[in-house]
Amino acid sequence: MTSKRGSMNRSWAVDNRWRGPHGIGRYAFEVVSRLAVPHYDARLRGRPSAPAAMVQASFLGGSTDNRIYSPGYAGILTAAKQVLTVHDLIHLDIPEVSELHKAYYQWFLKPLIIKNGIVITVSKTSERRIKSWLGRSSVSVVDCGNGVSEEFCLDGEVSRLENPYFLYVGSLKPHKQFHLVLEAMRSLPGFSLVVAGPGLRDFVSSRYSDLTSRVVDVSGSSDETLARYYRGAVATVLPSSLEGFGLPAVESMACGTPVVYFAGCESVAEICNGDGYSFTSLSAAALRRELKTAAADGLRVSLPGSSYRWSDVASKVSEVLGGVC
Repeated sequence: MTSKRGSMNRSWAVDNRWRGPHGIGRYAFEVVSRLAVPHYDARLRGRPSAPAAMVQASFLGGSTDNRIYSPGYAGILTAAKQVLTVHDLIHLDIPEVSELHKAYYQWFLKPLIIKNGIVITVSKTSERRIKSWLGRSSVSVVDCGNGVSEEFCLDGEVSRLENPYFLYVGSLKPHKQFHLVLEAMRSLPGFSLVVAGPGLRDFVSSRYSDLTSRVVDVSGSSDETLARYYRGAVATVLPSSLEGFGLPAVESMACGTPVVYFAGCESVAEICNGDGYSFTSLSAAALRRELKTAAADGLRVSLPGSSYRWSDVASKVSEVLGGVC
């Protein structure tokens, strides 16, 4: 990455604020580090997901750049050409999101995308949703896909616990439906639950203290360590009602472990493509039945190694950026 801001008139200024220990953060790191077009750090400040920071960023940097790329949904107030990766529209589809966020999408992000005439996304599901939301055939919505890191593969060490276990990788956001996993686990006394995500262990301790002894928290683990837990799990549990993509599903299948998922979550169903175990009702009882079936089957799955490569994603993003005048 070059740092010569003034001399790179045809380079892309990149919003690097997104990098971090979360889905978009992983995407930002993996894609930007592989971009095949000239680019440099736009040096924007603030938390990019905060609407106020999105507007503030317009005055802290970027306004002198003539082409800006964001690996997330944060645009800025500038006349420069902007290309964003909008991973999903979950902020518009769940009731828990603030009116400020919804206003940002409707009155700032949509006009910005329409003005620039192009937006990148990460799945066919998100592509369809964004096209419907924009309602403009003149806007190019490009699915560049998503990737999985090399650590998540069939070959490697396997973690074992005293009891067979299920794995949950995610957060406490309401649409992730983590509470269903815990409710189901109450009726599966012979199994443990390994969790990886912010605040999960504290949530279990405060709301489901009867499960504390059977919950193992591996939050903050390296990819290599997390891959060992994927390989050793009976199944990965991903009961989300909505996802823009569903990275844990890809990571799990790449490690040979099936996914138990809600059939109504289109993007995860797209990834699993008939493999794994789906349930059609967002209830603990429905989830528990599929967990029991997964444990009885002992199924292993495979994911074609070429399906979700970060190098391919970065190549597609680079192609999009390279074609922007």
